[in-house]
Amino acid sequence: MQSFIDPALKPEADALARLEVVVWDPYTEGRKSPVTRKAGPGYADPAYDLCVEPLETKNRLMQPRRNGTKQPARHACC
Repeated sequence: MQSFIDPALKPEADALARLEVVVWDPYTEGRKSPVTRKAGPGYADPAYDLCVEPLETKNRLMQPRRNGTKQPARHACC
């Protein structure tokens, strides 16, 4: 594990090596988004399997704001 050079991580080298195997295996086997659902209506291909995390984020952002306004929440960036 070359990217973890911080000496403070040296005592955890074995744990980091085990973790590297756990996370790298699904990635190399093509399971980059292991939790998916069908895209659904409103998408170009409703039958396409999409990762649930971005879908949940999109749905959350589209909910009305808690202060009662009808406008969807927006990203707070830049």
